[in-house]
Amino acid sequence: MIAALLILEQGFMLWMLYDAIQRRCDAYWYWIIILPFGEWLYFFSVKINDPGMVKFKGLIPFRGDKPLSMAALRHLATETPSRANKLKYAQALHDNGEFETASMLFDDVLEREPDQRDAILGSGLCLQQLGRFDEASTRFRQLIELDRSCFDYEPWIHLARTQWAEGDREASVGSMRQLVEVSPRLRHRLVLAQLLLEIGEPDEARLVLDSGLLTYEHAPKFLRRNDRGLARQAQKLRRTLV
Repeated sequence: MIAALLILEQGFMLWMLYDAIQRRCDAYWYWIIILPFGEWLYFFSVKINDPGMVKFKGLIPFRGDKPLSMAALRHLATETPSRANKLKYAQALHDNGEFETASMLFDDVLEREPDQRDAILGSGLCLQQLGRFDEASTRFRQLIELDRSCFDYEPWIHLARTQWAEGDREASVGSMRQLVEVSPRLRHRLVLAQLLLEIGEPDEARLVLDSGLLTYEHAPKFLRRNDRGLARQAQKLRRTLV
């Protein structure tokens, strides 16, 4: 029994290590993963944010009770204006579609902590919704410069979508090409292929999808299970390309 548990533990550690390599995470994660319980820290810090892992978020202990109301969040941010309280209220405002007010609150945090990543991302998403695309792009670039794998590479995709909305399709596709070079995951290849089709580059889109699907087919079973939905989308899109 103990031997079986040790084998499972080693297998889990190797899975997390393989995942980190696939993401091209910063080197310190590799050292963390091989430390005792480091693979679990990686799982709950990075891996769990994958679309296919959302159901496991309920396993995270001390997640807190029922979410606070907007009025309660406003009261906390006003009476006890800590960074955490401001960010919670700003995020709630964003989720409620109050982008202008949320943007000002995120910027208030950034005045004191210019490199606060949650505030940078929140500000960028608000600016994107407000149609202030140039400012939004600056925020997303700031995150990428701080840490290219920040928020599991999502700022790259936000940047590409903002550039697209701004009308700069060449820059948008360029951002996704660069992301695929940094992190050639199926999700990133799929977004790039979709953009390539939009600008009339089906040949390159086909190559991007074929490469992504080939990597998926030869990936370990547990990784294929995680990306199964993305693979179906990629296969469906590939079938439209003769």
